[in-house]
Amino acid sequence: MLFRLVGVHTILQQWLYCCAMQGGETGALKRLQYYFWDTDLITKYFDTRNGMLGGDYSTKFGPWLAAGCLSPRTVYHEIKKYEAQRGANKSTYWAIFELIWRDYFRWEQKCSGSFK
Repeated sequence: MLFRLVGVHTILQQWLYCCAMQGGETGALKRLQYYFWDTDLITKYFDTRNGMLGGDYSTKFGPWLAAGCLSPRTVYHEIKKYEAQRGANKSTYWAIFELIWRDYFRWEQKCSGSFK
């Protein structure tokens, strides 16, 4: 009852509807194709990267990166390919920048053992 009052149920329904993800490398590559080439959403990454709801906010590559179905190198090279063909902008720069930060924090945690 409380969840319905604060809208959690509706928010979860919206997220599940828009963000149903297909697992594995095939799903990851489909998302990459959609985000870069089909919709040019990468050009809006800087402005939408912190959005939580909706399939078109942020890249949504996280689950595939975490599971090893998509490598940071693949994403990086796809961004560079996109920039060569359609142009670089603030958003493509920030997508690479935050991909590097992601790797930094993963390596920092691996080397230190935890974030105490």
